Amino acid sequence: MKKNLYNYLHYGKHGRMLMLTGILWLSSFSLIFAQQTKTVSGIIYGEDDASLPGATIVAKGTTIGTTSDLDGKFNLQVPVDATTLVVSFIGMVTQDVAIIDGPISVSLFSTATDLNEIVVVGYGVQEKSMVTGSISSVKADDIKTTSSSRADQAIQGKIAGVMVLPTSGSPGAGTKIRIRGTNSNSNSNPLFIVDGMKTGDINNIDPGDIESVEVLKDAASSAIYGTEGANGVILVTTKSGKSGKSQVNYDFQFGIQNVRTDMKMMDSKQYEQFMSEAGQPTQNRFDANTDWLDEVFQSAPMQKHHLSFSGGNDKTVYMVSGSYLSQDGVIGGDKANYSRYTTRLNLKSDVKEWLEVGGNISYSHSNQENVGQDDEYRSLVNSALLIDPMTPVTYGDSIPAHVQTLLDEGKVIIKNNNGEYYGLTENVSGEMSNPLATLSTYHNTTEQDKLMGTGYVTIKPVKGLSFTSRIGLDLTYQNQHLWSPLYYFSTESQNGTTNVTDNLNKYNTWLWENFATYTKEIGEHSFTALAGYSAQEYKGPVYTLYSAPMVAEGDPYAYQGATTSDLYDRTGGTPSHNTMASMFGRISYSYKGKYLLEGSVRRDGASVFPTDSKYATFPAISAGWILSKEDFFQFDLISYFKVRASWGANGSRSNLPGNEDKELWTLAGIKYPDATGTYQTGAQISKLVNKELLWERTEMTDIGIDVRLLNDKFTFTADYYTKNTKNLIA
Repeated sequence: MKKNLYNYLHYGKHGRMLMLTGILWLSSFSLIFAQQTKTVSGIIYGEDDASLPGATIVAKGTTIGTTSDLDGKFNLQVPVDATTLVVSFIGMVTQDVAIIDGPISVSLFSTATDLNEIVVVGYGVQEKSMVTGSISSVKADDIKTTSSSRADQAIQGKIAGVMVLPTSGSPGAGTKIRIRGTNSNSNSNPLFIVDGMKTGDINNIDPGDIESVEVLKDAASSAIYGTEGANGVILVTTKSGKSGKSQVNYDFQFGIQNVRTDMKMMDSKQYEQFMSEAGQPTQNRFDANTDWLDEVFQSAPMQKHHLSFSGGNDKTVYMVSGSYLSQDGVIGGDKANYSRYTTRLNLKSDVKEWLEVGGNISYSHSNQENVGQDDEYRSLVNSALLIDPMTPVTYGDSIPAHVQTLLDEGKVIIKNNNGEYYGLTENVSGEMSNPLATLSTYHNTTEQDKLMGTGYVTIKPVKGLSFTSRIGLDLTYQNQHLWSPLYYFSTESQNGTTNVTDNLNKYNTWLWENFATYTKEIGEHSFTALAGYSAQEYKGPVYTLYSAPMVAEGDPYAYQGATTSDLYDRTGGTPSHNTMASMFGRISYSYKGKYLLEGSVRRDGASVFPTDSKYATFPAISAGWILSKEDFFQFDLISYFKVRASWGANGSRSNLPGNEDKELWTLAGIKYPDATGTYQTGAQISKLVNKELLWERTEMTDIGIDVRLLNDKFTFTADYYTKNTKNLIA
């Protein structure tokens, strides 16, 4: 261009003619090109209706294309005769989209169906279609549609054969989870595993942090966990970040809880008639007509906040989250409040092609105010059901004669915040009392701090082979602190000495696991082999402190060192310590992707059993046949049909706290006189070693089918199983 300009300036008329001709030719070309193209614009969305950056948009049959921007939008110049765009994104179904006049809106969907979905199994993952055991899964999309404040409540009603039953209606109360019924004596709770770490419960996890929950229901699926799998296994996988655009998510829930009951209680007239017909006539001296259920129950607010940050690049992804939950009780209000704070960091990095490192760590703090429940003596609901309607809630400004008599005798009658004495029943005897008065005597708080984390290294030295070393820690501190004031409700229900009690629990579990996985395909044959070793230790001492009487009533004086006498001081404790070492393995085989076979075995050695029976072996085998892949299977309505069968053996040591291999002695309360008549401290055996103790063993046979109909619009799963438990431990 510079040379042409030089000629134009220095070579006169002839040079000017050349330059003008060139300019006219370029202008004509630009005009012709503009007449042969048109502009197409639009926006690309993903499955969650969020804009999708980085999608590829190409005019079909050409190389003319572009990508969507950070907001999912695009603009593209295409030939005037172009009629179709090809829109694609990694991991999603490519779509042909007709070009229209105006903006184009495109929604892309994942290429994975439920059958391609990856489910977590013991020490690995599998495609759902290749699973031969009975495994059910609940994903994050199903969890986020619930208003559950606890992770275990999030699966309630979502999995066949799994019952999630609350232990009470009190906020923060635990649940009983039963997988295919009750299995062991006393404790039939399943084994919980969070990101590879074994833990006693999942109360410390906010449902918003969960990516998926898998439930291993049959023995073949859970046999890889041996002695701890007899009651079923619940695997929780928390969310991780995704490479690309960073995301910030905030969820907020607020609700008002109410108890709706049609239970009708007798009013005062009905109660008076009832007592008269029973030969115990009474009169309504205070003109009261109290509906105690209305007095006890109340509206209770609940709120939950969850904030998370996630993102990463091709090498490293992260997820950071925090949550807050507060819930009052429908009985007791803020005296039954439960609050919980959680924070979590999940991190994973592909340092090299052959090296992956990662870790998950979480911390939670909870505070639970406890009121009487499930107690035949001091239960608030029990008292509300049994106390008579002729008893007023309070006596107002007056003091009845029978109350004055009790005051003159030195009895302590509870007052409300307005200084009014609570009503005392004259018609009901025993431990039952005015439930609102009883509520005012509760000062019972349980605080818990829980730290749980795992860290792992995965090495992939050659194609198909990976080796993982993972270590985890579950550390829990829990303190139940309560104090009791002076009160008198009846001869059977009274407290004459203020007292303070602290129950201190410290749970500490570490788990170290090493396992290798090898995958190989030979023609139409596919093999996956797993072998590993596991070691763990658990310590859970419990300490109890009691002292009385208090210097004065009130929280500032509710401490062990603030009592006026050593006479009532009591201390106690229970040790709990056990270890376990295990070896395990599994082989999975498939032929043509339709004939499936899997076998596993685990050998556990646990310190809770006597020396001669510390070790036990738990095998399992399962098989599957995908009939819908056979040539003879010609049913248009059925898109997928699999038959599976399994047998396996599991164990349980849930009823053994530890130290079963040790003989324990006690000195408490043991005195004997010596030759001079002076009492000396003695000792006696408090627990003998049971040398005949054997492993509890559950064997289960399962036959099931998985069916999908009408292009996977409907799914049907059915299982028939038999379960037999031997050597139950009482």
